[in-house]
Amino acid sequence: MTNALKMTVQVGEDHLVKLPDEVPVGPAEIIVLVEERAAPGVLDDFDPIEPTCAVRLSSLVIEGRG
Repeated sequence: MTNALKMTVQVGEDHLVKLPDEVPVGPAEIIVLVEERAAPGVLDDFDPIEPTCAVRLSSLVIEGRG
């Protein structure tokens, strides 16, 4: 079972975000919601693609840390 933790954070100039200590160490999925007025046209030219093969992002992250 996957659990979720919702929080509101401020993204600074360096684009780094400090997660609370309650967030366990390990793979995580991060979804960023952007207000329209904060980033106008951010997805105007977005075209979804179909991947050629399925990949778990967490596996890539773990592999990259190894």
